[in-house]
Amino acid sequence: MAETTEKITLFPSQVVHAERLIRVLERSPYALDFSQMGLGKTYTGSHIALTMGFLHVILVAPVSVQPKWNDMRVRYGVPITENISFCSIRSVRNKQPSHGLLSRRDFKVEIRKNNEVREISKTDFRVTDKFREFVREGALLLVDEIQFIKNVTAQTSACQALVRTIVDSFEQGGRSRVLMLSGSPLDKEEQVATLFRTLNLMQGNELCRYNIGTRTMECTGITDIIEHCKRIDLEGTEKILRMKHRWWFLNEYNMRRLCYLLFQDVFKPHLASAMPPTRSDATLDKYNGFYDVKNESDRNDLTEGVRALQEAVRYDSGTGRVSYENANFGDLTRALVQIEEAKVSTFLRIARDLLMSDEDRKLVICLNYRSSIQKLKAALSWWDPLVLDGTVSKTKRKEIIDAFQAPTHYRRVLIGNVSVCSTGIDLDDKHGGFPRTALVSPNYSTITLYQLCHRFQRLDTKSDASVEMVYAKHCQELSVLNALARKGGVMKQTTREQVEAGVLFPGDFPRWDEEPVLGRRPADLIDEFMKNREERLVPRAAKLISRAYREYLYRPEGLMYRITIRDLIDAYEKLQEWTEVREYVKEDPGHRSLMDACKHFYEKEWKASQQSESTAT
Repeated sequence: MAETTEKITLFPSQVVHAERLIRVLERSPYALDFSQMGLGKTYTGSHIALTMGFLHVILVAPVSVQPKWNDMRVRYGVPITENISFCSIRSVRNKQPSHGLLSRRDFKVEIRKNNEVREISKTDFRVTDKFREFVREGALLLVDEIQFIKNVTAQTSACQALVRTIVDSFEQGGRSRVLMLSGSPLDKEEQVATLFRTLNLMQGNELCRYNIGTRTMECTGITDIIEHCKRIDLEGTEKILRMKHRWWFLNEYNMRRLCYLLFQDVFKPHLASAMPPTRSDATLDKYNGFYDVKNESDRNDLTEGVRALQEAVRYDSGTGRVSYENANFGDLTRALVQIEEAKVSTFLRIARDLLMSDEDRKLVICLNYRSSIQKLKAALSWWDPLVLDGTVSKTKRKEIIDAFQAPTHYRRVLIGNVSVCSTGIDLDDKHGGFPRTALVSPNYSTITLYQLCHRFQRLDTKSDASVEMVYAKHCQELSVLNALARKGGVMKQTTREQVEAGVLFPGDFPRWDEEPVLGRRPADLIDEFMKNREERLVPRAAKLISRAYREYLYRPEGLMYRITIRDLIDAYEKLQEWTEVREYVKEDPGHRSLMDACKHFYEKEWKASQQSESTAT
């Protein structure tokens, strides 16, 4: 284990929470941490690993979370022996995982359905001697962001194999344990059965099955779950089972419902813990924003996209429901791409307004598709936006986040993929004076949107933030996306502490409609901008000049110096006089002229400052 350079200091609520989880791990092979995002699960998990004296921490986490855990290893000496991403834990077809903890087997099986025989691919995993040795010596398998294994996938099976070995070791008196973390672990009832299988609590793949010989339904996996819950809390389990009017008819639906209630009312209260949400001095506003789409072509494309979305999922406006059985998921994706691309011009307009109206504000724009990200990046090239999506390497991601999080005006815009930005990173203001706004292209992944919102409010946030789902006024896909999701209830029941603290979940966000002020003529905006010209422009120009001069002294060829100088002198080639700006606005009622005017005056103040400095010298 690396030498500990610092000692982890926890807040009082974190201490109580960590002690509760330690008590769970003393009597159980696994414990679950369902604390809200931003409350410090990384720190409490590290504290538990060090306090319980594990020789090895086997970490499985999303790529974006891995650098944070590596920092815990370097800074606090957390004995992280393996730091593995969810993609790496499973590897790919016909290739063995590079971490050496599992061996992978890919094979095919034949199934008969509707008198047709089909061949399907299967994958299973077995632990290696290397992992068995870790378990024998004492290991903590720490799975961060367990919503990544909430469905039946290869990475879920890989984690299940690791957990099974630790559970078997625990039953024989072993000291290895499993700790799972997530602020939004589940969003469907059927995912509870997957979690129970992953924890080796339920054997087999089915809660119940039809016996062809006896022509009756038989309990299978649900029996394992009931027996385990009885060992945890006999009275609580019996209370649920006594509700026979719910379970007398044995079928898959009723057994799934029974499994879910046992999880919520018996399993979770005894084996999971969650810190109470802490009210920060900085506020986080979440809402659905409805905007005018100015471009006629985009309006038509968006209308057509929403219509195609409704057809793809067989949306019934009367009942507000969709039909998954007849849904065409290829058409669904194409419709969502069309809707998002039709909003790019609206995202651009909102972004420019926000960046020009508040020079200290930092902006995050989260989209779902790479084509939209590239278009918006090109349109916002003046602000030299950072891009964070799935193509960015693990090392580069940290550099991008650090550049955006720095308390400077250099990199104020981050354009990212919704899924990448939603997990394991902090995008809030850590220093003060740089409030955040996030514009989001919504999708139907409730967990992803919920996780994304809380990237902007952590325990140490210093400024307010707002997260806005961007919709069009004239044609809204919100009702269809809500119908596709239908998951808010499960999330709320699983994270009741957050509900009781007033945390808003997707589907509950208030509505906000674009105010007419954003539609005012640029000439009016320029007049208002110039009213306090000395108060607003001169200090801003002075800041830029000061930074450029410092960078010139210490790093005359550095990136920051070049960026600052470019900000100061780029505009003079475009516009010469204020009167020309006024005339230009009349001919082209867009926002570009307003930006050019601002850059023009930055340049003017910079030249005056340089002349004064030259005279003084």
